[in-house]
Amino acid sequence: MSDLDLAAFVASFPWMIFVVGALLSLFLSLALKPVARRTGWVDKPNFRKIHKGEIPLIGGWSILAAAIVLQIWGPAEQRAPLGYWIGGLLLFIVAMIDDRSPIRARYRALVQLGAAVAGVAIGGQVLPTLGDFLGLGAISTMWLMVPISIIGTVAVVNAVNFTDGADGLCGGLSFISLFWFTVALIISSRYAVALHVEPAPYAASMLPLAAALLGGIAGFLWFNLRSPFRKKAAVFLGDSGSMLLGFTLAWFSIHVTSAYGAASVKPVVCLWIVAVPLADSASCIIRRILSGVTPMTPDTKHLHHLVQRLGCTPGQAVFAIHMAAFVCGLVGVTGWALGASEPMLFGGFVAALLGFIVWTNLTWRRIDREDVAAGRVVDPQPEPEA
Repeated sequence: MSDLDLAAFVASFPWMIFVVGALLSLFLSLALKPVARRTGWVDKPNFRKIHKGEIPLIGGWSILAAAIVLQIWGPAEQRAPLGYWIGGLLLFIVAMIDDRSPIRARYRALVQLGAAVAGVAIGGQVLPTLGDFLGLGAISTMWLMVPISIIGTVAVVNAVNFTDGADGLCGGLSFISLFWFTVALIISSRYAVALHVEPAPYAASMLPLAAALLGGIAGFLWFNLRSPFRKKAAVFLGDSGSMLLGFTLAWFSIHVTSAYGAASVKPVVCLWIVAVPLADSASCIIRRILSGVTPMTPDTKHLHHLVQRLGCTPGQAVFAIHMAAFVCGLVGVTGWALGASEPMLFGGFVAALLGFIVWTNLTWRRIDREDVAAGRVVDPQPEPEA
């Protein structure tokens, strides 16, 4: 397969939905700021959060509201399946409460599991196959696909939530991943036409939903991403926003692999599209386990912290990570579109992931030794969450 026609992408993308979504999100971000301050939905500084003042946690609100308005406004066939909305709204509402009054990590985990199960039970959110990533034939046993779909959804939700620690980082990574899912969908749909493949019932909803969310994220990033026009974030995404976006990326990861039958995106491509959040999450979890603390213990040793410790400003760190995510998506999508085998793409992903984990952990050990030698305080271990 070889279909990387830029003109086809420009012609197929629903630009009106994107633009309206961006404008709605911009307006809502402005309108909801005073509401968040009056009701206490703000982020306050602590040992892990070094921003100044109380920042409204309304990014998720504006993105979700923009998407809902556009979905209701659009034709019925362009509306996402019920499973997406039930799972996404369940996560969003509980995380929004958590933004205001922290909830125990175990209860958040149960809600994430419930949202993933809802996606499977109500929306049929199940990977049809793992693909032929080992070169031994496609793996598609249903008893295996259901738990992998549930665990994978929870993993992506947490991986995206892990990246929400620097101005513009989580929103930008989600935008980049959704962009590559959109490119892959358009390529897949054109390939399906050539093969005379009948699309799945939900296929018509995927591009409009992606465009609405891309627009919503773009509007939010105007107030969240550092730029020559804005030196610091005016609003934050909040756990409600980061978990909604994580659930969305998991939903797209599953559905792009079955939207167009044999012409659908290969599952291994999705690993490349969400590679940076997955890699940062895996590296942090392994480092914490090796340090003798629980995997979900918060600290200040994520990828964006590391890049800053290596000499970058916060804005430069976010830009560098965004570029890495864009390149990963480029490798996965173009590799698949140009005919690279699944074992080749999977082998490349595993090699890159292992190299990243080794590099980050060795680098943090060196930095910790230097901090101790210089008398600086090594990252303190926080108290367990209430």
